[in-house]
Amino acid sequence: MAKGLRSSRVKTNKSKLRAQVFGPVEDARKERLSAQLLEIASRPRASTDSDTKMVQNDDETPFSKSEMATGTNKKDEAMDIDQDAGVKAKQPAHSSRRIQKRVRYKAKSSMVFPIYKQGKKVRPRTKARK
Repeated sequence: MAKGLRSSRVKTNKSKLRAQVFGPVEDARKERLSAQLLEIASRPRASTDSDTKMVQNDDETPFSKSEMATGTNKKDEAMDIDQDAGVKAKQPAHSSRRIQKRVRYKAKSSMVFPIYKQGKKVRPRTKARK
């Protein structure tokens, strides 16, 4: 069984295809990708040093010297506590730790075709014909 798949004729044909047809395509793709990478690498990088530098003036600090020494701020602490309580309340309680499968429904077609019976369109029954 399946001797045709293992035959030397099939193997030689596949190797020829790989060398003559698919080889040049792969080489061209590799060249395009390498050219694109070289272009990206040759671009000048934006300097991030100017963005990270900050100028701090002593006159404009909203904290007092005692707060600066201790490193705490009462308003910030109160806000942090309030925010943490809100985050904990928003998290849903997991009643079950099991992972449940999601149900996938079959997509329904929007096209509806009329039902035919013996070559005629089926209509709702009306009163007996005269």
